[in-house]
Amino acid sequence: MTVYYKQAIENLEEEINKLHFEQSDLLVSYEKAIKLILAKTSELKQHVLDVGFKNQQEEIYFFKHWLKR
Repeated sequence: MTVYYKQAIENLEEEINKLHFEQSDLLVSYEKAIKLILAKTSELKQHVLDVGFKNQQEEIYFFKHWLKR
C-alpha cells in the first residue's frame, strides 16, 4: 500500500509542477492545482476505504508522513 501512496503523491507533484510551466497566469495555475489536489485526495480516500491498511502501524505512518507532504 505504501507504494501506491508514494506513487500517487509523486504523480500529483509532477502534475502541479507541469501546471506552473504551462500557465502564465498564476491564478489559473492555482485554481487548476486546487482541483487536482481535491481530485487526488478523493481518490486516495476511496482507495483507503476500499483497501484499508495492513495494520495500525501502516495507518499511523500514512497520517504522520504521507499527508505532511
